[in-house]
Amino acid sequence: MRIVAQGLTYTYNPKSPFASQALKGVDLSIEEGEFFGIIGHTGSGKSTFVQHLNALIRCTGGKLQVGEFDLTDKKCDFLRLRSKVGMVFQYPEYQLFAETAEKDVEFGLKNFCKEMDEAQRAQAVREAIETVGLDYDAIRDRSPFELSGGQKRRVAIAGVIVTKPEVLILDEPAAGLDPLGKKELMDLLHSIHGGWCKTVIIVSHDMDEIAENCTRAAVFSEGRVVLCGTPAEIFSRDEKLFSLGLDVPTTAHCALLLRKHGIRIDTDFTCDDFAQKVLSLWQAERGEGQGSAAVKENSAAAKDSEEDSSPVAVKENSAAAKDSEGDSSPAATQENFDAAKDSEGDSSAAETKSADGQGGDGDAE
Repeated sequence: MRIVAQGLTYTYNPKSPFASQALKGVDLSIEEGEFFGIIGHTGSGKSTFVQHLNALIRCTGGKLQVGEFDLTDKKCDFLRLRSKVGMVFQYPEYQLFAETAEKDVEFGLKNFCKEMDEAQRAQAVREAIETVGLDYDAIRDRSPFELSGGQKRRVAIAGVIVTKPEVLILDEPAAGLDPLGKKELMDLLHSIHGGWCKTVIIVSHDMDEIAENCTRAAVFSEGRVVLCGTPAEIFSRDEKLFSLGLDVPTTAHCALLLRKHGIRIDTDFTCDDFAQKVLSLWQAERGEGQGSAAVKENSAAAKDSEEDSSPVAVKENSAAAKDSEGDSSPAATQENFDAAKDSEGDSSAAETKSADGQGGDGDAE
């Protein structure tokens, strides 16, 4: 179901002293299959806009088309529209009212799927409760008000998706949840997105949530759409967002700091992509540094080797070799022979003298 808004306007409390114009000509298209994010400061008109999408707020100005439904047409089948466009409010646990969790989830089926018999409704309720990660047998007969905060939220979401809407809208779905609860909720939305639920639209103040999950997003300010595009396109306009009183994802803050130091990271601002881009840049810089040092060392070694084999070195080596050969010349050989002969003579004379001395001592005795 494609959603197209053209010049959409809306005023609360019209023709009264308390009149407040919430939408001032919204132009926006959301394609079927998108995981779309809507961001904006408090009072920017984002919640008013999404409540138009299933006619919780009726159009009073401009045009709005949701799939086959023209919401400006007074003859529009709003009941059928609401079965195809589900809305989960900021605190969905406030939507709970029935005696048991099973009856609460079943309520939507009784309104929108009256042709279903009791067995079919029971099966649909079981599937919805299990889809949101709850044990059907464990909570079916429990009061929804006895459940934990996370369980209440899941039961409320089950009550919306039980009719299998083609478009699912969630206003601040992760508000008040801890990090693990946020991750589990987003995993749940991605698991149903692309199946019977063609399009998911989330309203959020959490920029990390938008960057990590949305294919496109729109920025609302003072009742108008001021930016629209992919998260990468939007969060690259950090100065514009800051001027609107909005923030950017943690990855965008890191990229901004790096940019101030002359390092530009081309990222889509998801954590995985940012980390991979930084790691690749670091490895490239480290590789170039090591490569330059290695080339320098190899060049120096090659230069030393060339110097060792230069004509001067060859001349020195030849001289040393010549000296060595000179030591083994005939003159040197003769000198060595004479020295050896003198040494043998000295040794013989000493031995004779020693023998004579020993003989004289014997005669005396």
